[in-house]
Amino acid sequence: MKRIPLIQFGKLIVFLTIFFFTTQFSFAAPTSLLFHGTGEGDVDRLKIVVAYPTKPVDVGEDFTIEWWMKASINNNQGECVDELDDGWSYGNILFDREIFGNGAFGSYGIALGSGRISFGVHNGTWGKTVCGSTYVADNQWHHIAVTREMDSGTMKIFVDGELDTTGIGPSGNVSYNYGGGEGGTGQFYLVVGAEKYDLDSELFPPYSGRIDEIRFSGVIRYDSNFLPQTEPFETDEDTLALFHLDEGTGTSVNDTSGALGGPSPGAIQVGGSPEGPEWSSDSPFDISTIDSSTGGSSSGSGGGSGGSGGGSGGSSSSGGTT
Repeated sequence: MKRIPLIQFGKLIVFLTIFFFTTQFSFAAPTSLLFHGTGEGDVDRLKIVVAYPTKPVDVGEDFTIEWWMKASINNNQGECVDELDDGWSYGNILFDREIFGNGAFGSYGIALGSGRISFGVHNGTWGKTVCGSTYVADNQWHHIAVTREMDSGTMKIFVDGELDTTGIGPSGNVSYNYGGGEGGTGQFYLVVGAEKYDLDSELFPPYSGRIDEIRFSGVIRYDSNFLPQTEPFETDEDTLALFHLDEGTGTSVNDTSGALGGPSPGAIQVGGSPEGPEWSSDSPFDISTIDSSTGGSSSGSGGGSGGSGGGSGGSSSSGGTT
């Protein structure tokens, strides 16, 4: 029987080791989107198609929206006005799925107001905004979840797995009404990071900070306190849209939910000064917890503050990470 010379055997071991690690872990490092709060003129935002044709991301019955965020109060001076139907929109806007004109089934929006999360729902007749009490504009990563129950109108905000606030809003379906509204810029989109129609960036200010790992679900995932997952989500039968935001370059954002009728595509609108949004290497997830061979997560946890926050610098969103 032939024997492999020792030096060749050593080379073989090195080759196999490199092969194993490159096949198991050769993937882009986790990234997030960094918004600069310059969102007017239809820039510095992420736009996700909800209509024409109908997309699963168009939640309007029972739903949960959750994401990770990292922001500083210095760059987010908006407020939450809970006595107004759409009082959430006076905060620095995180998610805006408004619709102009009569005939709308309803709308919703989420913002950062006075350093806290605000969440509003409107059914075309009346609306309700709930203002959170937990301070999140501290330049640290936080997991945020909002839930809404269609029949009762119950709205909840969770911060890092803790119930922050609850309220009773309008009941009924608040999804996008394809036969209603009056059109306009961005009408058929959910906009992330800015006010959808660029009405007045002073009155309805854009968001400045990082956002990562956005998931839309067609169920109420959380009814009481829970332990937030510190790894990227894996899709399941209740996931309607899932954006890992790990592309790291370019202006397209992928929906990896696999939901029936999807995907729900996203596009980054780059602009403003400084130019944004841009890809950032600052993420709430530790790269060592992610297994690219399965597209999900390996065992162990990897949450944390994720490095420095805020600020500009680095390359633009179409050219790399910062």
